[in-house]
Amino acid sequence: MVWPEGRGAVWHRPGGVDLRKRSDRRQFEEVLRQHRPELVCLGPLYKAFRRRAGETDEQAAAEMQEILDDLRTRYGFALVMEHHAPKAQGGVRDLAPFGSSLWLRWGEIRMSLTPPDKSFPVRSLELLPFSGSRVEHGWPDRIDRSGNGLPWRGYWAEANNEGRDMQEISGVPWDEMTEQGEFDV
Repeated sequence: MVWPEGRGAVWHRPGGVDLRKRSDRRQFEEVLRQHRPELVCLGPLYKAFRRRAGETDEQAAAEMQEILDDLRTRYGFALVMEHHAPKAQGGVRDLAPFGSSLWLRWGEIRMSLTPPDKSFPVRSLELLPFSGSRVEHGWPDRIDRSGNGLPWRGYWAEANNEGRDMQEISGVPWDEMTEQGEFDV
């Protein structure tokens, strides 16, 4: 998907990639060089790298974090990652990320997107922090979907921000964002 004036692109690989492999990382870096994004959204994380035979989750995660830190430093982008929580046990789902505990300590802002109930389709998600954030941020406390796609509307606990939508934050009109065609880089 491309937004007006080169404001965004989607590098879509449904089968996943392994950014620990040089060939896959080289392809990703070519996209980074070509588009110079300020924000990269990566996910789900389990489709971005593979654990090798005989390797622990911690070893694989540590190398992946080094790769992502290197890319963030060299290309100057912020990174938002989608990482799934493990399956529920006894009706309770631990929202800590699946796999290595290194992911609990790595990001500057760590939060879960949690539906307030079991209704489907999901129309609302609470953004709940877990294991603390290292930096101040402006993420909303809740986002609600209006219609069947975009936009999601953000809600903050502070009264002066209540109901401010994502268009106001991004500055890109929704009709321009959602009417563009998709493409593979």
